[in-house]
Amino acid sequence: MPGAQLGTMDTEHLTPRELESRLASLAERDANQLRLVILRRYLLGEDLRGAERMRASLNARGLDAIPHWHLGLLTSEWMAISGQFSEALQGIARARDALPSPELAPELQLSHAHSLIVMGEAQDAMRLLLAIGTDARTQAFRDLLWKALTSAPPVSLETPVDISAEHVASLERVRPVVQSLLSAPTLAAQQRLLQDLDPSALGPLFDGQLPSTLKLIKGWRAGPLRVALLLPLSGPLSPVGDAFLEGFVAAWYAAGADSQVSFLLYDTNELHSDSDYSRFTSKLIGDRVELVVGPVSRAKLASVQRALPAEVGWIALNQLEEHQHLAGGQFVMELSTEEELRDLAWQIRSQGAERVLVFHQSSGWSDRALSTLEEELGEDKFIGKVQLSRPATVTEEVGLSLLIDRSEARIRAIERLLLGDVETHARRREDVDAVVSLVDGDLSTALQPALRYHGAGKVPLYGTSRMLRGLRATDYVNFEGARFFELPWNLADSVLRNRIDTQFGTASPASENFRAIGLDCFRLADRFNLVRETQQAALIDSLQGVAGLLRVSGNRIHRDLVWSQVRSGGIHALSAK
Repeated sequence: MPGAQLGTMDTEHLTPRELESRLASLAERDANQLRLVILRRYLLGEDLRGAERMRASLNARGLDAIPHWHLGLLTSEWMAISGQFSEALQGIARARDALPSPELAPELQLSHAHSLIVMGEAQDAMRLLLAIGTDARTQAFRDLLWKALTSAPPVSLETPVDISAEHVASLERVRPVVQSLLSAPTLAAQQRLLQDLDPSALGPLFDGQLPSTLKLIKGWRAGPLRVALLLPLSGPLSPVGDAFLEGFVAAWYAAGADSQVSFLLYDTNELHSDSDYSRFTSKLIGDRVELVVGPVSRAKLASVQRALPAEVGWIALNQLEEHQHLAGGQFVMELSTEEELRDLAWQIRSQGAERVLVFHQSSGWSDRALSTLEEELGEDKFIGKVQLSRPATVTEEVGLSLLIDRSEARIRAIERLLLGDVETHARRREDVDAVVSLVDGDLSTALQPALRYHGAGKVPLYGTSRMLRGLRATDYVNFEGARFFELPWNLADSVLRNRIDTQFGTASPASENFRAIGLDCFRLADRFNLVRETQQAALIDSLQGVAGLLRVSGNRIHRDLVWSQVRSGGIHALSAK
């Protein structure tokens, strides 16, 4: 590991920022080694701001050959986290070719494994990690293995040829522990599980030691927390605010004595002028609020950010343009169309699709989805972008996009040449690797039958979580084989969901999803001070929410939906690849 030569310096129990404070007291060579340790810690926690600061500091110095090799390797991890996947893998390949010593091979494997985890290749990452020799398995190894296990649960454990039966058995032992800890509804429930957990239950891969995140959770002393829910309780967005509140309150009641959260309600529809926000700030201070959750509206995010006292934590419920300037204890929860489309683009790339035909509609979310897909895939991947207008014309519009009219024109030309009919039918273009649906409602229902009608029914169809929204289960047959992202909340029966439906009535599909988000936000609020501490310590913290796997890294709360497919008239979860 970088920094192994630092002798007795204890780096494991210090946060990266605490380690930074020691740099001034070290000689240049030792300081550079510590900078590499700090950079790795920032990268493990996906804190890009901290990582970029360390990279800039190291790049400005004349490094010896081995520290320079380490920096190149860690820069590859930074590229992977930044979404530059091919560049990251190229950098790792260069580091492998330039490996200064066989003793540094575990370093290479750790960086390569971390890059694969970030890219969604958790299974391949585990193969690399399991190949690291027992004598090289440090705390960094355990932390990275835990991150792999929690990045895309449930982990598929089909036995690959290069993983021994012993390792597979060890992972099988760990899997229920992972699921129990991720799914625990409160911090108190997690801590009870950890108190009862014998570290040996994690198997020999963890060598009787807990990952750093679990050590922090186990020893954490929770206290009361006053939360302000900043929601649209009146006005046109009030159904969204009501649904969020119903989910939050249901989770709060279900937690019972385990929860130390108390909450207050604030209506975003009352915030307009600067004086309104000043009164809001005064009320937060007077009410001794420690965490604000909301708002939902993008239009109010910047004003709320300016109004929040520095000591108050924040979970914003929409994409914030200046998220890179957020302070410690401030987070953006990823609910946006853009985040889902980035994941969808990754899935399309991983399937090797080179020629993509996209159908979209005239709406704000579809426009943003198309723009994000263009940015992520690149213009060269698109062989067509077609805006569907209304259900009655979808069949015609799909036919035109598949160049059926050109095929018909060629047939008519041949018939004129031969002075008679020919026994053939118009054929669609054959250069389509994938079809992407960025439409919903009636347009979505009409699309797949139109594709089948024109002979494109077997072309892979990808969509978003909106593809089946509002449709009856009997309509799913029209989407057979389609792949898309879905909320776990919509894939499995839930006692809590049934209780909410009984208490508040069945909600519209959009509102139903915000009930799930409200429930997950209670779970985040219940452990918020711990989340803030993991941010400070640059540790990844994960929680299995009903609206997706929640991963806290840097100033972001990522929400990983479940990759799913319509089969036999139902929705089934798929593995990540």
